[in-house]
Amino acid sequence: SWVEQIEDSQSSVAQVRDFKSWIAQVWDFKSRIAQVWDFKSRIAQVRDFKSRIAQVWDFKSWVALIWDFKSWVA
Repeated sequence: SWVEQIEDSQSSVAQVRDFKSWIAQVWDFKSRIAQVWDFKSRIAQVRDFKSRIAQVWDFKSWVALIWDFKSWVA
């Protein structure tokens, strides 16, 4: 029975270890999701940057229109 108790405690330690490694895997999975999320936000930033460039382009074409109008008036 004394030996059984030791074996029991060893198996419970093993179970705790298993549980810990399982938590570690879940954590790993979460960090991977976080990385994907990070990647998505980077893509979103690039998209944002593109739309800013588009706005600048819009502004330029607007200035060009005014310029055209000025030369047309002149």
